[in-house]
Amino acid sequence: MPYPDDPGDLLVSLQDRARGIDAPSGHVALGVLVEPSRVVFQVPPDFALAPDAQLEVLLAPTGVSEAATVVERIKPQRLWISSLAPSERPQAATALLSQPSDYGTGPSTIDEDTLVAALERAGDIWTALVGLGIVAGPLLDLDPSDALRRIARIEEVQRRVLVSNAVGKDPRVIGNCIFSSSCHPWKPRI
Repeated sequence: MPYPDDPGDLLVSLQDRARGIDAPSGHVALGVLVEPSRVVFQVPPDFALAPDAQLEVLLAPTGVSEAATVVERIKPQRLWISSLAPSERPQAATALLSQPSDYGTGPSTIDEDTLVAALERAGDIWTALVGLGIVAGPLLDLDPSDALRRIARIEEVQRRVLVSNAVGKDPRVIGNCIFSSSCHPWKPRI
């Protein structure tokens, strides 16, 4: 099943930069931003991270133009992986972000007693979160490859634009400027 591309959709990806620095290579699991500083991921039962993992959370809209997209990469303060179900069922992982996402809407309104009751009814964490309306549905069947490739292209374009806009010159000119980006007149290095 493809990842939805509606303008309101937000792709949330747990990334491991040790696996790769671009969005598709670093992708580990899909998640949902449940409040500005908290993300919940649905992970398979065999989920494991390497000891040298360099985690970050990628957040980006899926259905907007490349010029208007802001891609956030935020380090998690902590990542908790848990399951109240047998090992053949998916687990949930929760990440507390080191800074709030600009895509967040506000604090969660679910209290602890409501969550515990939902867990007892559902039997596993992800089904309980779906039942409470915190997440819309399962994520393990979604394929985010196309959206992640688009995000990788967006990040590459934005890096070039940021460099040239920040100093007011094309990156090739900056590379040929001997002393600074404000060389006048510009002369190529020989």
